[in-house]
Amino acid sequence: MRILELFSGIGAVAVAAGNSAEMAQAFDINQSAMQIYRANFSSPSQVQEITSLSDSLLSGFADCLWWMSPPCQPFTRRGLRKDNEDDRTKPLIRLISAIEKIRPIHVALENVIGFENSKTHKLLAESFDRAGYTFSSTELSSSDFGLPNLRPRFFLAASRENQPSLEPPPASSRKVVSDFLDSDDELKRWEESLFVDPKQIADYADAINVVNPQSDLTRCFTSAYGRSIVRSGSYLQVDDGFRRFSPTEQCRLLGFPREFQLPGDMSALQLWKLIGNTVSIPCARHVLESFNRDSFSNQSCVDLEARNK
Repeated sequence: MRILELFSGIGAVAVAAGNSAEMAQAFDINQSAMQIYRANFSSPSQVQEITSLSDSLLSGFADCLWWMSPPCQPFTRRGLRKDNEDDRTKPLIRLISAIEKIRPIHVALENVIGFENSKTHKLLAESFDRAGYTFSSTELSSSDFGLPNLRPRFFLAASRENQPSLEPPPASSRKVVSDFLDSDDELKRWEESLFVDPKQIADYADAINVVNPQSDLTRCFTSAYGRSIVRSGSYLQVDDGFRRFSPTEQCRLLGFPREFQLPGDMSALQLWKLIGNTVSIPCARHVLESFNRDSFSNQSCVDLEARNK
């Protein structure tokens, strides 16, 4: 299987694919996200606005699975929910048009819960019908796969070749937070970025989520983590008070392997924003398996060093 990553972000789909697929090309407009992508993968990547991708260029990827993780702000419950009238939806609408013309073999999409009730989803479904696709959709969260993180998202799988079936994953016991924490030496990288004023914890006690190392669930980490004290993710209670989760800890809670690299010249605030917009690894992998279960059944997540050789 070859995969075209559209809105590739920091490379979650490439991690999820492991050595079971060839990453044909990655496109994203965010230069910082692409810096992280390139620190981990040697596959082709390009900083480019999705709306600028021509049909002739996209036609070169007709034999690929097109993975799309477009901006969620037009559909999120906390936003204005302008749907297809939001300028941030234009890249996805551009791709919907290209899908109907080019008819790639497979298409996958990830977005927030609520996208499935949007006008944009209706446009996509109608295009699938006209272009001869069958498709399946579901809600998945990191916690469904034993990770102690709640990150519910809408996922869709469409194909011209087979009938993708996004069935619920088998039940699995959930690990605890301590399994994903940085060592004391690793925490030194983040210095004071993780500190949270105990007064803020007390003032917002009814609006924030505080966990301890033995907890088996953290809240969804959003791109506002580190900037907004409420509704942006969980906080960790430690011996000497409270702290934020580091970017590396957040990555692990989403299923990224420990060898995944976050460039040292990026601040915690920059990284929290990028990680808050990424995809849960086991969720992405579950979707990829729906297209070709045999290829993925005996493979683990990518060994990044081996992938770049």
